[in-house]
Amino acid sequence: MLFGLFNNELNISAQDAMEWMKSSAEIKLLDIREKREWDGGHIQGAVLATDQVMKEVLSKWDKNIPIVCYCASGMRSLQAAKNLSQNGFTNVKSMKGGILSWAHQAGGKITR
Repeated sequence: MLFGLFNNELNISAQDAMEWMKSSAEIKLLDIREKREWDGGHIQGAVLATDQVMKEVLSKWDKNIPIVCYCASGMRSLQAAKNLSQNGFTNVKSMKGGILSWAHQAGGKITR
């Protein structure tokens, strides 16, 4: 069962996410972590996925807009991406390895 969580078509590498974001200004970044984690650093342009934000995403966002979810290591963001996909979102990904991968493997900057 766990193998299926890691080997999923919803996953995108941090490097591929970075390239995708460079090529499309309309991509939305959803940070699935807790507020205390967000306060410690997040990806510039991301939105913290509070309960209120998620209600807005589900009710008001265009279901075809590209979305990249991320968390610390990729597990929570994969669950969020699956949930969004099950709710009709057609272009949603989970950043494999999360913000740790963004910072260490893709060389992405963290905003504090």
